[in-house]
Amino acid sequence: MDVLDDAVKDTLRRLGTSTLYEAQGRHGALPQQIRPIPHSGFLAGKAYTVRTRPADNLALHHAVVLAQPGDVLVVDCGGFLEAGVWGEVLTVAALERGIAGLVVDGSIRDVDRIAELGFPSFSRGICMEGTSKEDPGHLGETLHWDGADIDQGDTIVGDADGVVVIKAFEFDTVVQAALERESHERDMMDALRSGKTTIELMSLKHPAHA
Repeated sequence: MDVLDDAVKDTLRRLGTSTLYEAQGRHGALPQQIRPIPHSGFLAGKAYTVRTRPADNLALHHAVVLAQPGDVLVVDCGGFLEAGVWGEVLTVAALERGIAGLVVDGSIRDVDRIAELGFPSFSRGICMEGTSKEDPGHLGETLHWDGADIDQGDTIVGDADGVVVIKAFEFDTVVQAALERESHERDMMDALRSGKTTIELMSLKHPAHA
């Protein structure tokens, strides 16, 4: 998998998840319950997929070692919220290995320290309770989340609006479409500043009058 370079990351940051989602035909959004840990940072990188048993994080310890620098760990815990599968210790380990960030369909803990360390992290929940380390889980498999399938090597982008996945084979097309949408919206905002209305510019229907 190719690592996203800084110029590409800067472009993705500027475009934002909402524009990328719209540009790829309104698909690829991860469940809206998966939210960023405040102040942990913008997220962009290639997916390294992990499936774990609820309340067990052995697979994550292996994933940190096996993932490549620049990867985003995308972790399926089945939505289980009553255990924090990720915390400060794994964050330090991930940063030392150049992991770009984390998305968890489950809970994490030590969130203040994760934010202080500047490790971009998104999760469905927060839970102080710990985990066992017994089940090896599954690495590199396709994950099926509400409205999105995530394959190893897909691009993951996360910001304050949420997380979007861009399929590897669609990446260039989606970014180009997002750039065009950005340009169109910039022109629209210039027109609004010159006195036009959104009703005119979008050819919106008028409401019925009594």
